[in-house]
Amino acid sequence: MSKQSLTDRHGMTIGYLEILNDGRHRMTDSHGNLVGYFDPRQNRTVDAHGNNVGQGDLLAMLLPRPKGT
Repeated sequence: MSKQSLTDRHGMTIGYLEILNDGRHRMTDSHGNLVGYFDPRQNRTVDAHGNNVGQGDLLAMLLPRPKGT
């Protein structure tokens, strides 16, 4: 597994992206709470509850928006 931190324009960590051994992408918020998965084999994004979000990698839209943006 590889894990990458995601930062906003001010350098504050807003989330983390992990590539799991099965190829899925797992995204958590800055506190480590799961926000969703992207499965590149199915080209589908689901939220933390398993609800379908849409086709393609839509994980970034699941992250909470910082105040003032």
